[in-house]
Amino acid sequence: MDGVGIGNATLIGNSMGGGIAWAMAIFFPERVKKLILIDCVPPDVLEKVNNDSFRTLVAIKDIPLLPYLVIGSRSKNSINWILQECLSNIKLITPEVLDRQYQLSKIKGTTWGLYSTFKHPEDAKKLRNRLSRIDHPTFII
Repeated sequence: MDGVGIGNATLIGNSMGGGIAWAMAIFFPERVKKLILIDCVPPDVLEKVNNDSFRTLVAIKDIPLLPYLVIGSRSKNSINWILQECLSNIKLITPEVLDRQYQLSKIKGTTWGLYSTFKHPEDAKKLRNRLSRIDHPTFII
């Protein structure tokens, strides 16, 4: 935000992005106007995730750099597999959705962000008690 001259903003976050948005509201409340959280990640998400791909990452999280390499080597096929695990209606996985998810996975920093989430889940859990202190207008979807 500093780099592009934005003092404060309405933050919209989907999934892990929702977790980033509420963490921003906790740590930098003056920088947040409102929150829109879509399928947002709770602080204890790794204890709740039950699909094979996420459980695999959790199982290997303490092996140096292996989860980073696994996440960084995502392909359209692996993303398709993950989406099939996460969605109740796999017909929603259109070629356009798959391509978008793949392109998002290649944005600089996304691999490190996801890796850090798996490597340090206890950090997010420390914020659980602070969620109730967020007083920004918040829309949860």
